[in-house]
Amino acid sequence: NNNNNNNNADLNFKPSLTQCTILKESDHSSSGDGGMATTTTTTKVALVPWSGRRHQLRIHMALLGLVIVGDQTYDETQRRSSRQRMCLHAHKLKFPLPKTKKGLKNANKEEEADYLNLEAPDPF
Repeated sequence: NNNNNNNNADLNFKPSLTQCTILKESDHSSSGDGGMATTTTTTKVALVPWSGRRHQLRIHMALLGLVIVGDQTYDETQRRSSRQRMCLHAHKLKFPLPKTKKGLKNANKEEEADYLNLEAPDPF
């Protein structure tokens, strides 16, 4: 009889990798309850997911203690917030295009013509 069950033994974790680069940190002061001043630090980051797991970016940031602003799933304090949306935005996206005769001929080379590249301005 083994009473020392490991709760994680039944979980099937899949590997995931996220590159995180800190771009900017800002302090914001506000009046809290009772007129006490509070300071909150906001950190702007660039994230590159090298794998594609569900909620990967949100989970990795929460594990680092940098919960995404407005993420009511991974931060208890956000559940009481009046923020209506999460501040997670794609800046660049790259999609492989279906292989054409030209693409098959150059299958060993990664060329710009074989990908759809989308880029949006930084909203922050």
